[in-house]
Amino acid sequence: MTEKEGNALYDQGREVAVAYLVEVTNRLKTIEARLNLNSQNSSKPPSTDQKKTNKNRSLRKSSGRKPGGQPGHKGKTLEKVDNPDEVIPHRPEVCLHCQTKLEGVEANGYFARQVFEIPEPKIIVTEHRAFCVTCPCCAKEAKADFPSLSSNLCYFFLTICFPYPKTCLSFKPRA
Repeated sequence: MTEKEGNALYDQGREVAVAYLVEVTNRLKTIEARLNLNSQNSSKPPSTDQKKTNKNRSLRKSSGRKPGGQPGHKGKTLEKVDNPDEVIPHRPEVCLHCQTKLEGVEANGYFARQVFEIPEPKIIVTEHRAFCVTCPCCAKEAKADFPSLSSNLCYFFLTICFPYPKTCLSFKPRA
């Protein structure tokens, strides 16, 4: 609408201007509603959706370096140990070429791979027994005190550090 058309509408009276404003507002709402439709809230196919930025995309800026180890960085790797805890021999049973059994044939050499495994922690349960003894002199009962460390340790495991289900899993006996 131009300025002239707006003035002409204004000159026609308040009722005409309000009716026009309501009509334009309704048309604007209809157009906005159509623009807000996508494949999630209508029957439109996903291919018609507007391209949106990926919410899962990282907001970090690129450092300009290639991924992986950088030049000049000393790498660290697990070196083979001379005396492994366990050696498991793997011998071929038959020749892959002629199917001859190789049982008892002396090996020419071997290739070795070492697997480093962190053992599962084992819980050691210590029972503390506080004995009661009757005094031969006064005939009263004397009871030994528990070490303060064990009660604090139980309190730590059961109350502060772990929720009950996790504590049960921690103290479950292993086969």
